Amino acid sequence: MRRLDGHRDLSGGRRTWRDVGVLVAGQGATQLLNLAALAVVARTLGAADFGLVQVAVVMSAYAMVAAEAGLFTVGVRDLARLDDLTARRRLVANRSGLLLVLALVAMVMFAPLTRLLSLCAEDPILFLIYLGAVMPQAFMLDWAALGLGSALGAGLARVVRAAVYLLIVAAWWATSAGLWDQPARRWLGIVFLISLSAGNLVAWAVVRRRLSGGLRPVFEGGRSWLATLKTSSPVGTANVVRRVLYGTDILMLGILGSAAVAGRYAAAAKLGFVLVVGVEVALGALLPRLSRAWSQGSQEFALVLRRQLIVLVAVLAIAGSAGALLGPTVIGWVFGAAFAGSTSVLPLLMIAYPLLGIGLYLHEAQIAAHRQQGALIPLGAAAVAAVIGSFVMIPQRGAVGAAQAMILAHGLYALGGALRCRSLWRP
Repeated sequence: MRRLDGHRDLSGGRRTWRDVGVLVAGQGATQLLNLAALAVVARTLGAADFGLVQVAVVMSAYAMVAAEAGLFTVGVRDLARLDDLTARRRLVANRSGLLLVLALVAMVMFAPLTRLLSLCAEDPILFLIYLGAVMPQAFMLDWAALGLGSALGAGLARVVRAAVYLLIVAAWWATSAGLWDQPARRWLGIVFLISLSAGNLVAWAVVRRRLSGGLRPVFEGGRSWLATLKTSSPVGTANVVRRVLYGTDILMLGILGSAAVAGRYAAAAKLGFVLVVGVEVALGALLPRLSRAWSQGSQEFALVLRRQLIVLVAVLAIAGSAGALLGPTVIGWVFGAAFAGSTSVLPLLMIAYPLLGIGLYLHEAQIAAHRQQGALIPLGAAAVAAVIGSFVMIPQRGAVGAAQAMILAHGLYALGGALRCRSLWRP
């Protein structure tokens, strides 16, 4: 859709929201598949083992975010601004090589933690298996599909990962306990790695078709990689700090409480976090539009920002209210009686996660406007609040205290982002 001045309407035209719809629909299917798999996993493992697996997932997520170093987000932005096919191929090949090297570095850096941290002592092999997810992540090309305008391809890759995970869990995993003298929770980690790789094949096929050629990683190294990391490091740092907002509550419950308490809390968090995942998926379509709008001037960018933010806030408010009302029933139906304690924290998380979603969007808006470093200020303050709040409130109020700490931290993130974006939506 084009406006009277000849510029494409990036703020809320049919193409923009069509792409958002495709990504959200794909993620919706993904979440349904994941929910079905979680039901099988939780009921089979029980609260304690389920909690241990979820803590391993959180630890793995820190390593994966560190290994990604902001390259996915910056890659979407950079690809969206390139028109030359050769330049696009070069960018994807160079970033793929850099991601592979960073994955190897992350493995070396994080592997000792599985032995040093008392939290991992119960099953260090389990934590090593989940740490291995940094390797298939290095070959993920979802970011390239988005940067090349294939929202459908990126969404399909996510659906395939979830479908393969559910298929293996439903058909085989529940009977894997004792195979080769390994507990079922370790085999679950292997299934996770396989599902990541399956989705990678889909994204690879989409990107290869768009670029009309091979996608062999290129190891340029030197100044090229240093320049790339200099650009992406503020985003990568933000992603690492943001991970504190995503998983500190579960991690701290595992440290200060018990694996069973963490498992019951994680069940509620898995349902509530669907809202945040939806925002992240939508950003895959919204960020390229914001980036192109910035190149057309502050007035264009302000128009895009205001329209998209209004829609996002409205959707999150409705979804959060529905989740608070229906969530407790869904928890009992999906996870069973062993997770009945999850219902007390879900309404609180349905306040925290919409606030986090707003903060995420405002953060990405600053990235699109080349204000990466300033965006770290509200994020850092929120992360500190999450850690301190968890340390103070979990010993006093347990899982409820963890959820209340998240409301405080996520609220600070949203408020700080709004203050930082004042000059962007009112140029």
